Amino acid sequence: MKKFVGKVVTKSVDFMGDKLGITKLTVEQVKAMQKLSQKSRDAIEKGDNDAAENSSLEVIKHVIRSGCPDSKDLEEGDFIKLPLGDLNQLANDIMEYSGLGNSTPAK
Repeated sequence: MKKFVGKVVTKSVDFMGDKLGITKLTVEQVKAMQKLSQKSRDAIEKGDNDAAENSSLEVIKHVIRSGCPDSKDLEEGDFIKLPLGDLNQLANDIMEYSGLGNSTPAK
């Protein structure tokens, strides 16, 4: 099993009419995502919609930065210049590929 530590498994997905490579998230990356998600839930409970939206975007950015090697060169302001629906779909593709949020095992 030790030989699999650090192994990167990839696949291609469609993004804005092009192909983009994604990787499976590690347990460490998922835990960090869960902490960010909790901030969003806390903000929602407090009724702070602005903080909730910002926290939700942070979760999306974290998932994409963690699971899409081509996103490493994106600067903070670049994310807000991309369509939210496409970013959300990309984050969902990464999470599903990692075995999160779906009922079928990751391939």
